[in-house]
Amino acid sequence: MKLLFNIFVLLLLFFSMSVVHGAKPTPGEMAMLSDWLEGAFSDNAPFSFIYDDIRSNELLANWQLTQTEEVLDIHRTKKTIIYIDPATHLRVRCEVTIYNDYPAAEWVLYFKNEGNVD
Repeated sequence: MKLLFNIFVLLLLFFSMSVVHGAKPTPGEMAMLSDWLEGAFSDNAPFSFIYDDIRSNELLANWQLTQTEEVLDIHRTKKTIIYIDPATHLRVRCEVTIYNDYPAAEWVLYFKNEGNVD
C-alpha cells in the first residue's frame, strides 16, 4: 500500500510539472512569429493613429526612424522603434517585447511632444 501511495505521489508530481510548464512551442510556431515581426515592423507599423487629420501610414514614411534592440534576459528581447516628425518634433516610440521561448510579442506606444508648441 505504501509503495502504491509513493507511485501515486510521483505520478502526481510529474503530471503537475507538465501542466505548469505547458506545451513547448514548435520550431514552426517560432518561425511564424519571427516572420510576422519582420514584416510587421519593417514597412508598415502594426499600429495607426491620426495626427493633424493625416493618417499615420502617410506620416511615418517621412519621419526620422531609429531602431534599437536590447536583450533583457534569456527569455526576452526588447526592440525599440522611434519615429520623430522633423517639423513638429512629435516623437512616437514603440517598445516591442519579444519572448524568445514562446511565440508571443507585445508592444506599447508612447507619444511625446518634444517641440516648443502644444
